[in-house]
Amino acid sequence: MSCYANSTVNTTDQTSEENLVSPLLMYRTFAVLLVFTMVVGSLGNILVIVTILKSNRFRVPTYAFLLQVAIINVLFQTVVVPINIYSFMETLWTPSTVLCIMIIDVTHMCLCTSNILLMFVSAYRCVLVCYNNIYTIIKSPKVVISLCVCVWVETILMTLVFGKKVNFSRKIMTCVFAIMHQHFFLLVFLCLPMSLLSIAMYIKSVVFIKNAQRRVSPQGSDSSRNLSNSHKLTKIAALISVNHLVTVLLPGIFNTLVPADHTMKTNIVVVVLFLARLTAAVDFIIYIRNDKTFRSMIMNIFKSSRCIYTPRDTQFQQGEANINRF
Repeated sequence: MSCYANSTVNTTDQTSEENLVSPLLMYRTFAVLLVFTMVVGSLGNILVIVTILKSNRFRVPTYAFLLQVAIINVLFQTVVVPINIYSFMETLWTPSTVLCIMIIDVTHMCLCTSNILLMFVSAYRCVLVCYNNIYTIIKSPKVVISLCVCVWVETILMTLVFGKKVNFSRKIMTCVFAIMHQHFFLLVFLCLPMSLLSIAMYIKSVVFIKNAQRRVSPQGSDSSRNLSNSHKLTKIAALISVNHLVTVLLPGIFNTLVPADHTMKTNIVVVVLFLARLTAAVDFIIYIRNDKTFRSMIMNIFKSSRCIYTPRDTQFQQGEANINRF
């Protein structure tokens, strides 16, 4: 009888030890991944900020909005992500309620502000391509500054009056809304429509340009190229919106729909949390991949020997500079 009791105790100890080690290993691995995304996302978006501020070529309304998106990414990566990393490394640490509220507020402020600014980027480029007479009115610095101020004031006020019932979940080691319907409302009725609208305006610009290119004569090849270049920033905004849609909005909506007592709830939340922290790094890759002017400016900043232009490249860059002045 005593042997049966000892074996039962040993089996129970092994099971409890496995249950402790497995989540701990998962938390450590997740913390390492977060460190990587934080470094890439922070440094990449700081490089975006420096590049836009250093070059007069980027002194246009759309780049002003993209500059603020990069600032938001740096803010999120340097305020929220380090707290997430520390909570995953120190599993016995529990943040205060005030710190949890700050994390939730900064997270949703960054999410809402970036989606609104991306919508403005797509709207400005769509108006430039399709309704050029209106663009001459809204491109003034006063209008751009007013829009930026309104965006920040609106999102800050919204986060201040939003629900403050937050909890620290020991299972996923992060702060969450006590009432998940608030998070669902924010994603579905505010952020999701703006991302879809950004993508829709990009599609409208592409369709307009395709139709315009068909009407351009062979001698008007330069005009055709100018039309293609003019929606470059709209493409960047649309890709970033798709990135936010895939890494933040859709996973977040799916997470709110999964019941809290579901067996896979913890794993789902951890994956959703990681995808949301990956967004800033993907944004930087989108900038590098889709903007030749931006790539050349980065090489100029680092005084790279590879930054050598042929006369054809120089002519193309001059054409892009003329386009970006608008």
